[in-house]
Amino acid sequence: MRTNAGMVILVSALVILAVLGSRGGVASNLPPLPPEPSVNRIAIVGLDGLVRTIKPDGTDMIEISGPQGFFTWPTWAPNGKKMVYSGLVNDARGDSSITLFEYESKTHVSRKLHIGEPGFAGLLAEGVVHYPLWAPNSEKLAFVGVTQQNGLT
Repeated sequence: MRTNAGMVILVSALVILAVLGSRGGVASNLPPLPPEPSVNRIAIVGLDGLVRTIKPDGTDMIEISGPQGFFTWPTWAPNGKKMVYSGLVNDARGDSSITLFEYESKTHVSRKLHIGEPGFAGLLAEGVVHYPLWAPNSEKLAFVGVTQQNGLT
């Protein structure tokens, strides 16, 4: 008798879950997942401090950061079309600054997004100069950095 009652309760619970699930339930309130990345490449940082991308099979390595600096923390946008990375670079006067770059995978062009204070290399943590955060739709970027005057920004 208990087995039949238990089976009825179990089947009833499964039917209720199936009905609720078909109407969206809690999961319908979640934002959609980002689309599959459009670029099938891996970002790497070499021992020489240069950022490169490479295909998953290890072929077709492309240097994206340029040789004039030491670069780190490449972070792909969710859609794979852009990447940001940080670098310690010298300006025309020879002063070093922490710079945040954005790389476009379609054009293979990097541009400076943010240039830190010359001569100051504030760290968020050991080896971390910027902490970038992409919006799920890849359209916006926020980042955390350290300034000499204001500290964490």
